[in-house]
Amino acid sequence: MEQLSLFYVPRILVAVSWMLNRCRKFHVQNNLLRPHPRILSNLRYMYCRKSPLMISSSKDNVEPVSWLSSTYLEALLRLKQHDPTLQVVHYQVAPASRKGDNYLGDLLRVSIQVRGTQDGEKTVSLILKCKPRGGYREDFINTGKFYTKEREMLSKTLPEMYGLLKNIAPKLRMTPDYIDCVSDASVLIMEDLSETGFRLAKRNGLDLAHCMMVMKYLGVFHALSVAINEHKPDLLNLYRQNVFCDETRDYMGSYLMSTIRSLASEVEKWPGYKEEYTEKLIKVADNSWKKIRESTTKDESFNVLNHGDLWVNNIMFRYSTGGEIEDLRFIDFQMPHFTSPAIDLHYFMYSSPEPEVRACHYDTLLLEYHKHLSDTLDLLGTARKALTFDQLRTDLNKRMFYAFFAACSCLPNILSDPDQGFDLESSLESGENPSSNNRKMFESEIYKREIQRLLPIFDQHGIF
Repeated sequence: MEQLSLFYVPRILVAVSWMLNRCRKFHVQNNLLRPHPRILSNLRYMYCRKSPLMISSSKDNVEPVSWLSSTYLEALLRLKQHDPTLQVVHYQVAPASRKGDNYLGDLLRVSIQVRGTQDGEKTVSLILKCKPRGGYREDFINTGKFYTKEREMLSKTLPEMYGLLKNIAPKLRMTPDYIDCVSDASVLIMEDLSETGFRLAKRNGLDLAHCMMVMKYLGVFHALSVAINEHKPDLLNLYRQNVFCDETRDYMGSYLMSTIRSLASEVEKWPGYKEEYTEKLIKVADNSWKKIRESTTKDESFNVLNHGDLWVNNIMFRYSTGGEIEDLRFIDFQMPHFTSPAIDLHYFMYSSPEPEVRACHYDTLLLEYHKHLSDTLDLLGTARKALTFDQLRTDLNKRMFYAFFAACSCLPNILSDPDQGFDLESSLESGENPSSNNRKMFESEIYKREIQRLLPIFDQHGIF
């Protein structure tokens, strides 16, 4: 009887999970009170926690990846490298990211020793991006369709963009090559950019040269998306809803509120700022969902496909032997969103440059972006021309709450000690109450100096 009961436990959990999911969809569609997704997430975790497919980012060792084999890798590389004689001699799997480098996936590096008639024996490296199993992250990822979006970006949308470049810049690349996906995009396989010399820059802020390169490539990327929207708008349908939507409100709304409350708790310790901003921050936290929706909603003025998560850890650079920047790649296309370019610009500008660069070269960077956006649209011959520089500034001012969001969420993470950086699982678990892990980010002296400079600017723009 005990064995029979255990036999039915997983099936009961799956049935309950299915019923809760259907109930949740019904409530969302009818604007009724929704069952909290953490209930569903915990049930899934009980059923899925022993999956052998994924690694755990909380461990140093790499758990087995059950489907990975020499046979699979051999077939994949033969197709990719156009060499039917290629053989896999040996392969190794290791973690490919540090704590705080990636929040919506676990990265593995697969180093493969191969032998073929074309190139002899060599080593090939691939990156596997694996969807976490169990816990709050998995439910959040599934709700936001992040892996589906990234697969669509890498396999369809970006190749279409590169097709538009054939006549104007055929060798230009801005992203890693997509190779394959496993189990309905639960694992994305991409080229290992480190093989061709790309690496992450220093985490605590980019200098002017790095930022200028980002603005150049971002202008081109946004312009290509305008052309895609003119000729093949269906390719962008998946990206017309962003991460701040009704389906993700239980997660993103709580996260946004707790982040601003964490800042308010820290500001309360600062004489002069305590009296001026603590109450204002608490009030804006309570109204933050409405404000973030207003700042991200598309209007009919000028829209582009935003990367959606453009900060220093999602940009890799390659350098010359003399240390000068030669090239870059944007990575992690899990949150693309078709709306105002202010989303990418605000998020990058208020998270990733060195504080001095943001304070002294803001207009210089915007002009560089605008130039490459306008020039690329002209070369592509699009009917939709770029907005003027003044119109761009107006739109950025209109959506200034998104800059405030970047300064409250991403900037403290960048300027903090990596061991005290943002923990997504902890944040999703704690809901509207700031987790102790994430509160530590706001204690950095560098962040304190920068946010003290920015708070009066945000106040002038009516954020409070």
